[in-house]
Amino acid sequence: MAKKKEVHKPEMPQITQTPWGHELLIASNDLYVVKQLFIKAGKRLSLQVHEERFEHITLVSGGAQMYMETTQGLTNFLMSPMTPVEVAPGTMHRISALDEEDAVLVEVSTNHPDDIIRIDDDYGRADNLDAEQEGNYGIDDIDGNND
Repeated sequence: MAKKKEVHKPEMPQITQTPWGHELLIASNDLYVVKQLFIKAGKRLSLQVHEERFEHITLVSGGAQMYMETTQGLTNFLMSPMTPVEVAPGTMHRISALDEEDAVLVEVSTNHPDDIIRIDDDYGRADNLDAEQEGNYGIDDIDGNND
């Protein structure tokens, strides 16, 4: 009788505390990662870009605003519940929870865990970009607010 191979499964789920709330790792393998993002009311993630990571982000509950590059330039829009937003590699983006309520989102992405360039961050985690890098991302207004 053939001996069964042991399969190593990481402990799931894993919670990572963040300055804006927390991430709950639901599933991960060599190809993809599934996370639940909990963003506290009035908080926002870094303005960021990924060189390889492809993301689908879906608002599950609460209210959230997406700030991202589109074919029309940088834009803000309210996320619609259960409607995925596709973020392709090289797309600058940021998610904010509305001031009135927490936001819960699900992010499904390709597995590139260290592929994040923080362009602007409310919590002091932004990468130091030189002028050429800033020009590559077309950074003019990095605030991401509707003011």
